[in-house]
Amino acid sequence: MMIIAVIATCILIFAGLNWTLVGFFNWNMVAAIFGNSFFATLTYIVVGAAAAFMIYFLIAQLLSSKTKSKKRVTTRKTTT
Repeated sequence: MMIIAVIATCILIFAGLNWTLVGFFNWNMVAAIFGNSFFATLTYIVVGAAAAFMIYFLIAQLLSSKTKSKKRVTTRKTTT
C-alpha cells in the first residue's frame, strides 16, 4: 500500500503545482497539455481519486498508530 501512497502523493504534488500556476499566472498546465479533451477530464478524475485515497490512507495510519500506542501502554508491567 506504500507504493500506492507514493504514487498518490506524486499525483497530488503535480496537482498542487498546477493550482499554483493557475493562482499566480492564470495558466492551467493540464489544459495546456491536453486541451479540453477526454484526457484532461481523466487527469482531474485521477487527481480526485488520489486525494480520496490519501484521505483514507492518512486516517488508516492515524488509527493504526493510536492502536499501537494503546497496546504499548497496556502491556507495560510495573515492578515493585
